[in-house]
This record gives sequence, structure tokens and C-alpha cells, in this order.
Amino acid sequence: MPTIHSVGGIKKVSSAGTIYAYDGDNLVEETSSSGAVVARYADTQNIDEPLAMLRSSATSYYHADGLGSITSLSNASGVLSQTYVYDSYGKEIASSGNVTNPFQDIGREFDTETGLYFYRARYFDPATGRFLTEDPLGFGANDLDFYRYAYDSPANFTDPFGTNNLPVTLPYPITRPIPIPIPWPKVVGGIIGALLGELVGADSTNPDAALHKDPIPGCPKDKNRDDPCYIQYLEDTAWCGETFTDDKLYELCMEIAWFNYEACKDGREPAKRDPRDYPKPTNSPVNTPNPKNSSPRKSP
Repeated sequence: MPTIHSVGGIKKVSSAGTIYAYDGDNLVEETSSSGAVVARYADTQNIDEPLAMLRSSATSYYHADGLGSITSLSNASGVLSQTYVYDSYGKEIASSGNVTNPFQDIGREFDTETGLYFYRARYFDPATGRFLTEDPLGFGANDLDFYRYAYDSPANFTDPFGTNNLPVTLPYPITRPIPIPIPWPKVVGGIIGALLGELVGADSTNPDAALHKDPIPGCPKDKNRDDPCYIQYLEDTAWCGETFTDDKLYELCMEIAWFNYEACKDGREPAKRDPRDYPKPTNSPVNTPNPKNSSPRKSP
């Protein structure tokens, strides 16, 4: 029987009674129906960064590439006991060893019975390079393709929540797991402008005068500190920084903040700014195949 996931709690699956226990979004333990421990996992404070696994009285240690994909496991002696090679969309194309391990491409849980990855909001088929159900953000994601994965650029981006089809507006090309849509040149320009304003005689009795007096240097005229949409964007990004210590949640939050700024300027409804608010799957997915041509991806 296929594994059924329940994020943030426990879920009994199959007649054998395997139980998966989660700490927030991370799998931390598997037990049998009698309560006997089958496996335990140690993770970092971030999502999808397993460090070690204890199974059958043996400890294995995880090794990952730049995207967070598990490329190998080693034993206590440092000898590799399991290795993986994936194609662009996470389909396993080579492996060695016989270690039982649920975490594979980008550190997500792989179901060997269905051949699917669980991406929290929905399931993903690495054989087709597509999600099996629509993006729960719908048209709010500003993307007409509700099934595509990682902007169709899986070598550069990941989508651990299955809701990452938000628009990206970046002033420079990047290669990192998740894009952070922050207009850095504009932000830096704003800081420099504020400092120059103080030097040339901004109102010293009003510490905010230099910030609100003129548009941020380098920005369009409508993108200034008196623009309600941009003010809301600054408040949202500040909230992201105060709320999230997890890098991936923070980056998703910043991405939503930029999407909401663009939505505000266009008169569209904003998305929920908290990435944890998006719904989790409740029904079994229905496959919507759309095969992709993909090239092998190896650990750097």
C-alpha cells in the first residue's frame, strides 16, 4: 500500500501499521504498529536537510549536493554504503548499495511503490517532470501552467512546498535552490540615498525625513516610500525576517512579498504572505503525464 503522508503529526499506513512521525515539516521517526522504533532521523533546523539515520542499530550519514539532493550515505567508518545519481527532474538513473532510505532528490521523501515524491502540497512524478495535481495557488500564482515544477529549471530551483510557481523578478541571474526576488540594487541605492540625504541637510529633527522625501535612487518614480504598495512590500519583507529562521521558508515568504507588490500595482488580489498557509493534499493524486526531456544531473 502506498505511503500516506501527514505533515506535522503522525499517520498510520498499510495493514502492517507503519507510523511516520513528523517534527513540523521534517520526518523524524518511523515506528511499527506495536510502537517499536523502525528508524530515526536527525535533521538541521532547516527543511529537507537530513543529517543522519538510525536504522537496524546502524547509523548512516547523509551527503547532499548544492540543491540538497542526497547523493550518498556513509557508515560510521566513513565508507559509502549507498550512492544515487538523478536526472534533471529527480528520476534516479543510477544507484549502488541496498540501504533503506526515504530521502533522495532535493531531500524529499520518495515512495518506492508509486515512484512519486511528496512535496507537501502535492505529489510530483520525476518520470514526467510534472506535478500530479494543480498548484493550490491557482491563477494567484500568476502562472497559466499549474503543473510545472521549479519554473521548468530544476537544475537551478527547487520547490519543497509544491506552491512555488510565483513570478520571479531579479536584477541578475542566480544559481541557488530557491530564488529570492529582492531588488538588491534598488535597496542598496535607497540606503545610499538616505545616507546622502543626511549629509546634504535632511531634516535632523525627523529621522524618517531622508527616507520619505524622495524616491529611492535607481527606482522608477512610482516605487518610492510614499507608494502604499511599496510600503506594504517593505512591511511584508520585514515580517518575513522577523518570523522565519528557516532559510527556505524565509525565501518563499520574500518571494510572496514581491508577488504581492506586483499584484498591488496591478490591482489584483494578493496571495497569503505566510507560505505555511497553503493547503496540504487530502486526496490521492491523479496522474497528468507530460514527459520531459531531461539530462543527467550529478553531484558537483
